[in-house]
Amino acid sequence: MKTKVLLIKPSGGSLKILVNAVAAKMGGGLRHLRGFVSALGEVDKKREYFIYVDSDVAKLISSAPNVHVYPISFVRKSLFHAFYWHQICVPSLVRKHKIDIILSILNFGPIKTRCKQIVFQRNALYFSKPYMQKINMAEKALTLLRRRLAYRAMMASEIVVTPTNSMREMISAIYPQIPKDKFCVIPHAIDSNKFLHDTHELKGDVVKMLEKTAGEIKLLYVSHPAPHKGFEILFRAIKILKDKGIRIKLLLTIAQADRPKVVIGYERLIEFLKIEDEVIVLGRIPSDSITNLYRIADIFVFPSWCESFGYPLLEAQIAGLPIIAADTKVNREMCRDNATYYAPFDPLALSLKIEDMIFNKESKKSPKNVPFLSWQDYVSKIINLFEVV
Repeated sequence: MKTKVLLIKPSGGSLKILVNAVAAKMGGGLRHLRGFVSALGEVDKKREYFIYVDSDVAKLISSAPNVHVYPISFVRKSLFHAFYWHQICVPSLVRKHKIDIILSILNFGPIKTRCKQIVFQRNALYFSKPYMQKINMAEKALTLLRRRLAYRAMMASEIVVTPTNSMREMISAIYPQIPKDKFCVIPHAIDSNKFLHDTHELKGDVVKMLEKTAGEIKLLYVSHPAPHKGFEILFRAIKILKDKGIRIKLLLTIAQADRPKVVIGYERLIEFLKIEDEVIVLGRIPSDSITNLYRIADIFVFPSWCESFGYPLLEAQIAGLPIIAADTKVNREMCRDNATYYAPFDPLALSLKIEDMIFNKESKKSPKNVPFLSWQDYVSKIINLFEVV
C-alpha cells in the first residue's frame, strides 16, 4: 500500500472519525462490529468516534467517553433507503460533526465526500462468479447494482480493506482498474480467551434438544441461513450417510426468523430427504454461548462456498475441532492444513470425507498454529491506516 500524506488535525485537536456500520446486523458482520467497538475505547482514547449502527444492534454495543453510538432504523427498509443514507445522510453528518475520516465498514459508503474515506469490502457475493451463475435474473440485477455501488465507494476511498487475500483477488478479478496499492488486507480478530473461557450456559430448550444426541456422532455447522452457505449440499450428504446406516446428528444454528423463505425451503428439503431425526435445528445461539456447541461437537463442517473470511472456521480451529470444509480459496486461506477439503458442490464427496473422519482416526486433524489477531491488535492496525490517508 502506498504511503500518503499524513492527516494532521489543525490547532492540535483530535481527529474525528465517523464509523458507518448500519448494515451490521447478524453473523460475522455483527461479531466484527461488537469486537471492534469494544476494543476501540481501550486502544484509542485520543480520537473521537461517531458510530452509526442499526437500532436493534445499538443496545448490544458498548461505548467509551470518546466513542459515541447512534442508532439508525430506516436504512434497513429498502435499497433506496440505504442509498439515501450513504449518499445524503453520511455526507451531512460529516459536515455536522466536522468529520476528518469516514470508516465505512460494510461495503458501501459515499461516492462523493469532502473528507477521506476507508471502506471495508466484506461481502464476497458481489464478486463471486459461481453465485452470479446460480441466481435468477432479478437477483442478478440487484447484485450487479450493489456491486457497482461498492465499486464507486472503493474508487471514492483512499484505502480498501479486505479480510483475506482471496477476497482482494475476487475484487481485482472484476475490477482490475482499482490500483493494487489501494488494498490493505487485515484479517478479522477474535478474543480467544473470552471465546474459550468466558461463556454463558445454553438455554434450557437447547439443552433438551442436545440431550437427545447423547452417544451420537455430532456434526456442527455454525452459520446463518443463506443460499450460498451450502446447506442443500450438506443435507444431501447427511442423507447418503443415513442410507449407509451411519448414525449422526447435525447441529445447526439457523432460525426461521433470520430468513423465513430460505429456512422454510431447508425444512422442506429435510422432510423430502427424510432426515428429520438427523438434523437438529437449535435456533439462534448467542455469541457468548456458542463455545458450548464447539465443545460437544465431534466434527465441524463448513459447506459454504462463498465467503470473505469465515468466522466459524477461526472459532473451530481455536476450539480444536477437526474441520471438513468446501474447497475454496478463502477456506484454504483460513484453515491451510488444519482442515480436510472436498469439492464444494458434491454431496457424495462431502459424505465420504465425513465417513472417513468418523471411522479413520488418522484423518482427524487437530488444528495447529492457528494465527489470529486480538481485537486490540486489530484496532491498532486500523488506527495505523488513519496515518496514511
